[in-house]
Amino acid sequence: MAAVLGMILLVSDFALWAYLASEGATGLSPMVRTVFENAAAFDLIYLLLVLGYVGGFVWWQHSTRQLLRRIGDSTGAAARHWAVGAWNGLIVAGFLIRFAITSSSGEPETRIAYTSLGVGLRVVAISLLLIGVWEIRGQVREAVADSGVVLRVEDMPARASAIPAQLLAAPAAPAPAADLPDADDEFWDRVRRTAAGLRQDLALLESSGPYEHRWLWVPASGDVTSARAAVAPDAVITIFSKPPVANEAKGFEPEPAEGYHGFLEDAESGVLWFQSVAPHRVPMFLARARSAARWGLYPIGDPTAITAVNRALRP
Repeated sequence: MAAVLGMILLVSDFALWAYLASEGATGLSPMVRTVFENAAAFDLIYLLLVLGYVGGFVWWQHSTRQLLRRIGDSTGAAARHWAVGAWNGLIVAGFLIRFAITSSSGEPETRIAYTSLGVGLRVVAISLLLIGVWEIRGQVREAVADSGVVLRVEDMPARASAIPAQLLAAPAAPAPAADLPDADDEFWDRVRRTAAGLRQDLALLESSGPYEHRWLWVPASGDVTSARAAVAPDAVITIFSKPPVANEAKGFEPEPAEGYHGFLEDAESGVLWFQSVAPHRVPMFLARARSAARWGLYPIGDPTAITAVNRALRP
């Protein structure tokens, strides 16, 4: 709307300038006459539209930078484009010309010429902004795809499951690994001693199936009461001796493995996220880890990990 109205005002200014320069010989069209007779109203509408789209762009840019922070781009590099910088410059130049016109007392033809220049600059600025937004949109999509992060919609309302009801009626319990020890008192005492000895919170991975994983905390005090009560029956439990860290992830090189268990603690909510990380996806995971409160990347089959099956809770 701002671009369309700006073009109408620009054409009207040129027609009015030609009319004054020819001393009325060219005449005025009904549209130009309407714009001229209601110049103050049209200028106000145009100013409000310009302020509206500027405000909308600022809001969109802020939301985009928030999204980029979720994938580890804390600098907002993907939300930058030269066209946005040019748009800023032209907008400032247009308002400076408008201010100069209102404070001057030159000939009508001169004032209209400068008015046309200011409007023209703002129309070009809108065009540059549209180009910039389109290019930034592509850059953000590429950055999200390269990060490997699956963005989740927060506070999504409950929806009906796409799985047929008859399949949900009697879910099959995962078969526990036969070659793993029980998660008995001796196992949990070992977990307690490991956490208390390191004096740091440790990450405990609960695996209830090939695609069902979640992280639990074992506090630095070694109190395993909460974690032990939360683990599901027949779940495979793995405690890693290296605690999650809060330092910079840039430059981190994991030891070679066929895959990794990714640990992320949300910096705002404290929620723990599990991410299965393939070797070629490690850089994307580390990019996301830069915005986490704490993170960890644990090799699948880590020989230093302590693993057991929670058969003790089976009825």
